[in-house]
Amino acid sequence: MKWLFHLGSITFFLVLVYFLYNRGLGAIPFSLAALYFGVMSISEYRRMKKEKR
Repeated sequence: MKWLFHLGSITFFLVLVYFLYNRGLGAIPFSLAALYFGVMSISEYRRMKKEKR
């Protein structure tokens, strides 16, 4: 289920890029994707840190 959510999120960002890039609004989906990947990396880092204890 987790991989399906990630795949759906990435697909959503790609669709937003496709529709908004030519209108000059390409920074919006790229910013959302950066925020999403930042949150995912922080949560994975915390999870790995807890497993080492």
